[in-house]
Amino acid sequence: MNSSRSALLSLKIQLNHPALLEGLDVWLQRGLISDVKVREFCQQNLTCKLLVPSQSKETTVVRQVDSLQVAGPSSSDSPQVPALKISSTPQQQKTDWLTQILQSLMAELSVLWLLLLGVFMVVVSSGVLAATQWQYFSPAGQYSLLLAYTLVFAAVAYGLERRPQLQLTARMLQMTTLLIIPVNFWMMDQLNLFRSGGGWSVAVLSALALTGILTVMLRLSRGTPSSSLTRIASINIVGLSWLHWGWGQPGWPWFVTYSGVLATCIALSYEDYTQGSVTAFEETEDSLPPHMRWLQLSRIALMGGLLLLLFRAIVVAQIPLSQLSLAIALCGWLLCWLSRRSLQPWFWVGVGLLIMGRLAAISIPGQALAISGLALWIFGERLLHRLQSVDLVSLFFIGLQTFWPLTHLVSVGLRQQVVATAIEWSPTNLGMPTVLWGIGLFPYCLLTFWLGAKLSQASSGKLTEVADNLALGLGLVLAILSFINPLTRSLNLIVSALTLGWIVPRRPQACPFLLYLTQVAGLSALFASIAFCFPRLDLTVWASICLGAMILEWLMSGWFGTLRWQKSAWDLGLSLAAISYVLWSSQTQIWQVLWLMTPLMLTVLGSLTGFQQRTLAAGLGMATLVIAQTLTFTWTTPRLIGLLGSTVLMFFNTRTLKHPLAGGLTIGFGLSFIYAALWELFQGQVPLGLFLLTVRPFLEAVVRLG
Repeated sequence: MNSSRSALLSLKIQLNHPALLEGLDVWLQRGLISDVKVREFCQQNLTCKLLVPSQSKETTVVRQVDSLQVAGPSSSDSPQVPALKISSTPQQQKTDWLTQILQSLMAELSVLWLLLLGVFMVVVSSGVLAATQWQYFSPAGQYSLLLAYTLVFAAVAYGLERRPQLQLTARMLQMTTLLIIPVNFWMMDQLNLFRSGGGWSVAVLSALALTGILTVMLRLSRGTPSSSLTRIASINIVGLSWLHWGWGQPGWPWFVTYSGVLATCIALSYEDYTQGSVTAFEETEDSLPPHMRWLQLSRIALMGGLLLLLFRAIVVAQIPLSQLSLAIALCGWLLCWLSRRSLQPWFWVGVGLLIMGRLAAISIPGQALAISGLALWIFGERLLHRLQSVDLVSLFFIGLQTFWPLTHLVSVGLRQQVVATAIEWSPTNLGMPTVLWGIGLFPYCLLTFWLGAKLSQASSGKLTEVADNLALGLGLVLAILSFINPLTRSLNLIVSALTLGWIVPRRPQACPFLLYLTQVAGLSALFASIAFCFPRLDLTVWASICLGAMILEWLMSGWFGTLRWQKSAWDLGLSLAAISYVLWSSQTQIWQVLWLMTPLMLTVLGSLTGFQQRTLAAGLGMATLVIAQTLTFTWTTPRLIGLLGSTVLMFFNTRTLKHPLAGGLTIGFGLSFIYAALWELFQGQVPLGLFLLTVRPFLEAVVRLG
């Protein structure tokens, strides 16, 4: 027999059979199956997922496989199958990752707070020592104590920088050194070291040494020479320390404060422009954890120097806060600009400084306007890149408050002339000049609508909706503000109606609320203008005006309006009909018969085949014919006209409704007309010729229809 021949054997085995593993072991010992085949069989049929932590080490699939490996013959030919790694589910990996991040954050914060506490204790103990022994030192000696502490901190920070396990401690010491160095220059000037020969030499040598230490610390914080913090920024940080000299000269503190702020803004803005999105405030330092990137030493050094200049100018030099409002706002603008693409803590610190500067400049319109311009610049740039509604809302309110300093830049004489002209044109000076804001701020609504239209394509309509809501809200406030004065009320409603009439038809996706608001604004503008021009009109005229407006609305609903305008025009027409009825009811005049135009228009709308509310219009026409009799029953001619007109109109409503009630009401109106006509004929109120002229055609029409 040929020993090289082989055969394929297929078996069906129950996987839960208790002797399965023993049988595989016997086959393996007799050489009927290889170790590789046994492992493949076990991996495919005898394995399951185990819920183990993701950080667990490599484990074997099942213990039975290990027992097979031990029991089987150890042959050099047998391939060694590595142990399998059991991976956790994605949900477990996400949970473990969050747990690790949280634990790392808590550990870093614990160490950070301990280091901050240590630095605080060192500073406080140094202050106590200096306070008790201060009088025994000369000015040079007093400063030497501070210089010694600075050198000690710098030396220890430089030494710990080379130890990877103490990077956070080294960083805290570097931060302390960078913050103390500007204080050293301040103390040199405060202690008047330049007035003595020994003090002069100490000041010059110390300044050179501290400048070198500052440069070394900044280089250590960057890690590599090719960092985003360029030489210009390094010189800028060093210059902020040197600006603390010479504050004894009059006017010098104000000059150097603005010089430092402006130089820093120009340098870092230029660097940000030349390097694109990578700025000095977005550098990555390898030794800093991701959740603490905002503690970069370059930021601490730069902003610490700026804030120290402001603190000394405000607290020590006692420069009025209003004179430094622009400098405070520039510091805030710089922070916001360099971190404008994210929501880092530095951005919100900058926003706080902008608000502080704006409040400080409340009595100086020029500086207030400049600060508002800086804020508009920041949030406008963020809106273009992020397309977030929060930036649009912030931009809206910043621009809105800009009108206050803008109006105060106008001369007082021109403002008084505008107010006097408005009072002359208005029949009353009620609310003047406050109500003029209802007109003066309206261009801002137009600007907001325009901005929303520009952002429609970039934001898929989301920002457009936000802008429209802001503009509508402001328009409502302005309408309420200008309502108490006839002149401003009329002008505000006219421009509001024109604006909505221009914008809403060009918005295919405009919501129904805007459609209603547009027509309500147009009607309100019409009524306000009539009231302004003719302030003494009686209710009869107003009832006729409402009736005319009703006819216009229903004409637009049935004939001249598009499909989306029909519903709003129909509803507003019903409202105007109700208002006109109330106004007519309060009067007792023969002209009340004009209200029959309401059921006439409803009957005509009910007869239109393409009108959506056809059945409802016919039903309301039938109801209004009954109601109209209360207005026409007092006088003979209007009563006869009302009954005759109701009978004729009910013929058409009956054809539309096809309901027995409509037919009965038609007959009732006809019989009432005949009875009223005969009664008036017997009373002598109606000539026989007129009676025959009206009743005969009516009877002939009834006979033909019957």
